[in-house]
Amino acid sequence: MLGFIARCDNTGLGVESADVVRWLEPDRVFVVAGPGPAERRQEFPERFSSCRDVTFHTKPPTSSQVDDFLAGLDTLFAIETPYDWTFIERANALGVRTVLRINYECLPDPIPVLPDTLVAPIDWYQPPSAIVLPFPVDRGRFPFRRREQAHTFVHIAGHHGRFGRNGTQELLEAIPQVRSDVEFIIYSQIPIETIDDPRVEWRIGDCVDNAELFKEGDVLAFPRRYGGQALAMNEALSSGMPVMMTNMRPQSSFLPNELLIPPQRFERARLFREVELAVIDPAAIAAQIDAWANRPIGALSDRADDYAESISWKTLRPRYRDLLGGVSGGKGAGGVHRVGARP
Repeated sequence: MLGFIARCDNTGLGVESADVVRWLEPDRVFVVAGPGPAERRQEFPERFSSCRDVTFHTKPPTSSQVDDFLAGLDTLFAIETPYDWTFIERANALGVRTVLRINYECLPDPIPVLPDTLVAPIDWYQPPSAIVLPFPVDRGRFPFRRREQAHTFVHIAGHHGRFGRNGTQELLEAIPQVRSDVEFIIYSQIPIETIDDPRVEWRIGDCVDNAELFKEGDVLAFPRRYGGQALAMNEALSSGMPVMMTNMRPQSSFLPNELLIPPQRFERARLFREVELAVIDPAAIAAQIDAWANRPIGALSDRADDYAESISWKTLRPRYRDLLGGVSGGKGAGGVHRVGARP
């Protein structure tokens, strides 16, 4: 039996959780509340309606609740964090195999309780013991559409992240320097200080279905300052959008070199662990946009399609099933439990 610790919000962790439930069908799911006050959280428990056994928690679990969840499981799977490391400690004691899909910059140092297996979603700083296995993209939700000309540039600011992770501020400073006749669509899940440029369309607020982010536009302008896995990049590529990113690890190893933006220099930043942080000149972003403005990009769109297929759920699901010990789940009308107030 497979147990999974999940989120049901519209953060990256929430999006990944919904994919795990959809594609791996865990037998038992423990859903934790997202960050922030309950009255301001937007959560989607209906995404777990197909689960055989799901429990929603709004408060830290008690030791008995942890043991009840682990009872009878063969494997426990979590993404980035188990939220309460008692899960790993008790699973180890009870003989339940533990698999943690890490995001390196958010991995505590030292790790409080070592899981049996660490999985890195991309080759970027991972501990020597970790298995590198990409987190798959759902090509049904992000279907390929060949992009032919680089006219509309899309940017996903999300929740902006620490240290301005997605390079949103640098892009906003770059746009007034772009000389070409192009357009921009800027998505941000939180309020943002806008710029006065008629070429920019602002879309502020939570997009319930993240597949909507890539139905318009031609190129994802994503001058990221740091980070390993980039869900928006994978989703854009699956949708046929070439991605313009910073020339740094890890994307420099697989994105087309001609789309990469040269950074001015690198510094160091610490979240849970220290990582490389790019300092990016907005003028370099503007120059790259101008270099590609209104040029044909069909061949780059095809390359995006090929890469996305290599990391699709169809391609990688068997590897996840092997990793997690042969997922035994299935859809059914099993028990749905809620501990504390409904999210």
